[in-house]
Amino acid sequence: MDYPYNSMLHNNVELELTELFKKNSKYSEDLCTAVITETGLADFIADLAVDAQMPSSSRPVRSGAITTFISIANLLLNHEGEYVQQELGSSDKWTTFVHAELASANANNERCACWSQDQCLRLAYK
Repeated sequence: MDYPYNSMLHNNVELELTELFKKNSKYSEDLCTAVITETGLADFIADLAVDAQMPSSSRPVRSGAITTFISIANLLLNHEGEYVQQELGSSDKWTTFVHAELASANANNERCACWSQDQCLRLAYK
C-alpha cells in the first residue's frame, strides 16, 4: 500500500458523515442541510464520478476514494430528512449523477442504494 494514510482518511470522513446523516442521528436537520449547502458536497461527489474513469474502461473506479464517495452518495440518497432531500434535489449535477453514474455503479457492483451491502441484505430479508 503506497499511501496507507489515505485509507484511514477515507474511512474517517465516511464515518463522520455516516454519523451525521444516519437515521436517528443526534445532529439536527439544520446541520445536515448546512453541510450539504455550505460544502457543495453533492456537486463535489457528482463531479468526482465524471473524473474517475479508468483509462482502459468506461466503468467508474470503485476503490479508494471513489468507494468512499459512492458510499457517502448512497447515504445521502437514503437520508430521510425533508430539507436535505430538497437541497439534493435542487442540484442538477446531483440528480444527473444519481440517475446515471450512481445507479450504474450500484448495479455494476451489485449494491442497492444503501450505505452498506449488509444493510441492503437486512432490508431485503425483513
